[in-house]
Amino acid sequence: MELINISNGVKLHALQTQKFKTVTVCLLIRRKLTRAEATLNALLPGVLRRGCEKFNTLTKINRELEGMYGAVFDADVVKKGEEQIIQFFMEFVNAGEPEINGTSAGKIPADKAPKAEYSPAEPPQSAERRALSFLAEILQNPLTENGGFRADIVSSEAENLKTAIEGRLNNKAEYAKLKCVEIMCENEAFGIYGDGYAEDLPGITPVKLFWHYKRVLKESPAEFIIIGNIDTKKTAALIKELFTDLAERENILKVPKTLPSLPREQIKARPALPAHVRTRPPLTSRGHIKTVTEEFNVSQGKICIGLKSGMPATGAPFYSLTLLNEILGGSANSRLFVNIREKKSLCYSIFSYFYRFKGIILIHCGADSDKLEEIFALCEKELSSLANKKVSEKELSFAKKSLAKKISALNDSPAQTADFYLSQYLQNDKVPLTCFARNLEKVTAREIKETAAALVVDTVYMLTGSGYGKEA
Repeated sequence: MELINISNGVKLHALQTQKFKTVTVCLLIRRKLTRAEATLNALLPGVLRRGCEKFNTLTKINRELEGMYGAVFDADVVKKGEEQIIQFFMEFVNAGEPEINGTSAGKIPADKAPKAEYSPAEPPQSAERRALSFLAEILQNPLTENGGFRADIVSSEAENLKTAIEGRLNNKAEYAKLKCVEIMCENEAFGIYGDGYAEDLPGITPVKLFWHYKRVLKESPAEFIIIGNIDTKKTAALIKELFTDLAERENILKVPKTLPSLPREQIKARPALPAHVRTRPPLTSRGHIKTVTEEFNVSQGKICIGLKSGMPATGAPFYSLTLLNEILGGSANSRLFVNIREKKSLCYSIFSYFYRFKGIILIHCGADSDKLEEIFALCEKELSSLANKKVSEKELSFAKKSLAKKISALNDSPAQTADFYLSQYLQNDKVPLTCFARNLEKVTAREIKETAAALVVDTVYMLTGSGYGKEA
């Protein structure tokens, strides 16, 4: 991945490859995740993707995308650690230069390529220029009226966002994970919802949202990630030419690097983290564990167990945590899945998830509400086993091979490749995807044991059916 500085606060991350027939473009506007502007930022993508001055209806947008051989465009907001990122995504066929005298300089034969419609004032463009021009129009010339965004669009998209936010409850498994993270990181930015809060929406006017957007464009770092068969120098020049609102900016916001989440007993005095492992209280010590139970009218309960390591998201601790999570609950061959679901038949599903930026592992399980306490005890037993006894070389080898397959699959998806390199960049980790699996191979059984010993059960969240725990 080549890194090119376009201008102050604007960078191009380019991966030149002929592997894909399409070019993938991600434009990422980075903001520090705060409660005050989380909903404002979450609302912006929906408003912006509704159109711009040149393409002021969805019909015109779709016609332009069809003219680019069925290009794909979308905008959304993503949460990366303690950053909230407004993301614009495009994927288009690398058709090369425009047609000249009936022949195409690109990879698609002229007789098979769809004919794009141009006005007399607009000469044919290369596929890359046309795609980036479209994106620049969306970003820089949104639909406005009376000093703000168009009121009908803001109202419509606010309603859509409200529906999405309130819909969190519809997927109880995802809701339980989100709730557990919120409780674990209640005093940290990571506990803030990246898609905003419904109660904020009535106070967001078209004018307020528009001027917030102007400030976002003026001061936010912008990252272009482009993957495909491109000429990086020409691409950099195109970005500089077309995205004028991002040029010659001053006082660019510095988005702080996300730090690992510390166990509750260490939050007041954050220690340095030079060592691979630090001493932790035993897993059975529950004085620092926060337990929250919510009741719903459901037949299947959920339990989420939040584990904190306090370890950084790069270097040896990161690779060790990645493998530990795979062994613990990262696949259908993991200890939690085999021992609790398959052997004891106590639950419907059980997996663990690793949140790299915060050094957190989250165990999630769906089971009958009266089984949740027993499942928690068995999860602690598995954690203690990993902390007190080395994993076998066979088990470690299997986990490494499983992760190697997952990493290899990233190479087949430009979007996932872009996401990988974004995560690396945000953590100032220069390890390329090609070396990632090799670094995992270096992790030893002893390191897995030491890493497991560093984990602390921080939060337990239980979502139960009505009447659970009450006497008959």
